[in-house]
Amino acid sequence: MRAFEILGDRDRRREYDHRWRATRRTSRRQSTEQDLFFFRKNDAECRALRVLYFLVHMRGEEAASLVDGSEARYGAKFLGEQLAREDYLDCLFLLGEHFIKTRRYSDALERFLSLYHVEQRARFRRHYFGLTMDHLKSLYIRYLPRTLPPEDLIDVVQSGMVVIPWNRKETARLYLALAKAHEKLDQRKLARENLAKALGADPGFTKAKRWSAELALR
Repeated sequence: MRAFEILGDRDRRREYDHRWRATRRTSRRQSTEQDLFFFRKNDAECRALRVLYFLVHMRGEEAASLVDGSEARYGAKFLGEQLAREDYLDCLFLLGEHFIKTRRYSDALERFLSLYHVEQRARFRRHYFGLTMDHLKSLYIRYLPRTLPPEDLIDVVQSGMVVIPWNRKETARLYLALAKAHEKLDQRKLARENLAKALGADPGFTKAKRWSAELALR
């Protein structure tokens, strides 16, 4: 009788169909995962393969949680030691993007730098190498200056300036970030030196000019 009532009511039938399809998808996914050997074991290799599986299936939060626990258990090189090179690089890229999305910027930087160091020596680079460079530069110029304490930012930016290539405008923005970090630490001389380097790299840098005028009034 209840089934007849549901099937005879258009809205209730639509809701029933929606729930049935969702349940079927979930059941099918769980069944498929149970058939995969790396979901039945919990050693380092199976954990790494599950990370790759989660990332490929757009389940970044599960992948990140598994990486956090596995690196605490097996060490920071866990993924690289367990996966083939191509799978490892794919994981680095997808983890980096997930960490940017979830504002784990330092973790994103670590992944993209690892990817960069491997790929810069490669004869044939992965198709996302250009996007990796874009992410790295955004991290150094946009995200990390807003989130890192000034002491940490200075170390990170100074290291990044010699690791990856920068054009003049990008270099100017890095020097401005350093100048502001030094100013927050009340290191006025270093702040002015880096501000001068920013304007030397890009004389038309409006933000640096404006901040220079503000600094002169303090």
